[in-house]
Amino acid sequence: MATRYDAIVIGGGPGGYSAAIRLAQLGKKVLCVESYRLGGVCLNVGCMPSKALLHVGEVITAARDVKEMGVTFGEPKVDLATLNKWKAKMVDDLVGGIGTLFKANKVESMFGVATVVDKNTVRVKKTDGGDETVTADNLVIATGSEVQLALGAQRQLAEAGIAVRVVSMPSTTVFDRQTDEYRDSVLLRNIPRIAVEAGVTDFWRKYVGLQGAVVGIDRFGESAPAADLFKHFGFTAENVAKAVRSVIQ
Repeated sequence: MATRYDAIVIGGGPGGYSAAIRLAQLGKKVLCVESYRLGGVCLNVGCMPSKALLHVGEVITAARDVKEMGVTFGEPKVDLATLNKWKAKMVDDLVGGIGTLFKANKVESMFGVATVVDKNTVRVKKTDGGDETVTADNLVIATGSEVQLALGAQRQLAEAGIAVRVVSMPSTTVFDRQTDEYRDSVLLRNIPRIAVEAGVTDFWRKYVGLQGAVVGIDRFGESAPAADLFKHFGFTAENVAKAVRSVIQ
């Protein structure tokens, strides 16, 4: 018999884990299903590790700039092994913090790929093997904000007679483990590809290739509501559609 919850949250990124914790605080029995690790792409391989490395670059630049103030340092040397170890610890601390919040608020977690069977039922292919079916009165799908931008661009392009296929990739780690045949069925060969990432763009270059494009945010340090930041950085459906047109010309 399937375990019953008040709510199942699919996706353990910033949107998903925040929703799960708040629902639990409101007295709901909550399960959060994540295909990779708590924190999703943002905390594990996207925003946070990227910002950590950018911060190191900022410190190096600042050390050079203070020469004008009469303070001189030797030329910085980067130990990549130590840098990566520091970055990994920072990520692990952040992910562990989410786990602590889950325990404190009695949020249950399950790791694997979720498939929505119907409006109340989710089947999870668990990372550690086997399938499990769970049910809930409510489902919260939090697999990434970029999908909405891609779908918005798809609608704009459809009005211009341009057909676009939208692919959501909640876990590149899981995707990379699949067979060549499966990966080619998802990311079709000989078709221009555009990736949409609410963070640093470099990670996605291997998926779009030399002829593709990535729409993302390669800066940090601004503070405002997400919608305002997206508009400020040009992270909009209009710019995604523009990128599509640029690679198919």
